[in-house]
Amino acid sequence: MENELIIKLIVGLLIFVSAALGGVLLAKFFRLRAQKIVDEAEKSLDQLYSEFRAKEILNFTIYSMLIAGLLGFLLTSSIIIAILFATGGYFLPKFYIRRQQTSRINKFNEQLVPAVDLMANSLKSGFSLPQAFEMITKEMGPPISQEFAMVLKENRLGISLDEALANFQKRVKSDELELVITATNIARETGGNLAEIFARIAKTIRDRDEMQGKIKSLTAEGKMQGIFVGVLPFLLGIILTIIDPEMMQPMWTTPLGYVFVGLAVVLVAMGGFFIKKIITIDI
Repeated sequence: MENELIIKLIVGLLIFVSAALGGVLLAKFFRLRAQKIVDEAEKSLDQLYSEFRAKEILNFTIYSMLIAGLLGFLLTSSIIIAILFATGGYFLPKFYIRRQQTSRINKFNEQLVPAVDLMANSLKSGFSLPQAFEMITKEMGPPISQEFAMVLKENRLGISLDEALANFQKRVKSDELELVITATNIARETGGNLAEIFARIAKTIRDRDEMQGKIKSLTAEGKMQGIFVGVLPFLLGIILTIIDPEMMQPMWTTPLGYVFVGLAVVLVAMGGFFIKKIITIDI
C-alpha cells in the first residue's frame, strides 16, 4: 500500500513537471513566434512607409486566427477544419502586407517612366544627378518621391551614392528600377551621357509596358477561369454545409471526409499552378 502511494506520487510529480516544462516551452515558442511576426511586420511596414505599427499587425494576426477558427468550427463543427481556418487567419495579415507591397511596386513602376524623363530633362538643363533626384521628390508624389528622398537622405548622411542606390534597389523589387540603377552606375563609371541614357531607358520601359499590357489582356480570360475553378469547389462546400449540414457532416468529421477535402485542396492547387504556368509569359 505504501509502495503504491509512493508510485502514485512519483507519477503525479512527473506529470506535473512534464506539464510545467511543456507550458514553459510552449510559452517560449509563442513568444518567439510573436517576436518574429513583429520583426517581419516592422521591416515590411517601414518599406511601405505605413502608419500601421508592427504590434497592431500582431494583434490583427491573433484576432484573425481566433475569428477564422471560430467561423470554421461554427460552419462544420470540426476541430480539424477550425484549425485549418485558423491557419488561414494566421496568413491573412501577411497576405494584406504582400498585397500592399505589390500595389506599391505597381504604382512605383507606373511613375518610373515620367521620373526617368524628368531626370533626363533635368540633366540636359545642367543639373547634377542628386539635383535631378531632388526634382523628383518635389515634382512627383508617393511612392517614388519617398524612395528618392530616402536615397538623398542616406547620401547626405555620408553614404555613397552607389551604396544608397543599392539600398534603393533592395527596398524596391522592380526589374525596371534595376535597369535604371545599373545603367546609372555604368554611365557614372565610364563617363557616358546620362541624359541620353535615361531617354533610351524611358523608351525601353514604355515599349515593355505596352507589350505587357497586350499580354495581360490576352491572358485575362485564363486568369478568371483559374480563379473560378479554384474558388468554386470551396464555395459550393460552404453553401451546401449551410443548406444541409447533416448531409455534409461526414465530409468535415470523418477520416474519409478529411481525405476527400485534402485531395480536393491538392488537385485545386495543382490546377492553379498549371494555369499560372500557362498564362505567365516573361518578356
